Amino acid sequence: MALISRSHELGEIDDLLEAAALGELEDTGDARTPIKPIRSDPEVYELRRKALSKQLRFYHAEPDDLPDGLLALHKHMKGAVSQQEEIDFAVDRYGSGRPNGWTKS
Repeated sequence: MALISRSHELGEIDDLLEAAALGELEDTGDARTPIKPIRSDPEVYELRRKALSKQLRFYHAEPDDLPDGLLALHKHMKGAVSQQEEIDFAVDRYGSGRPNGWTKS
């Protein structure tokens, strides 16, 4: 990817993550929604972004215990591994961090 294209895409991703952190995204219920709650854990969300021909997925959590927090859990390009495996990884990572308040030990 050319440097200018790459810089543009990284800026778009930063904008998406910032909008999520500010609570500016809503699930519209259609396939084009930029955010979708994960059914297996409603505190974990999938952010969606298409960059060129690649579908990017970013998983984060918005735990009630951290009302101003946004926890980055996992990111991947859709298609390399099953989508459910990627979701399960993010949900497991979220669950394993809960006992220590998602801080490094």
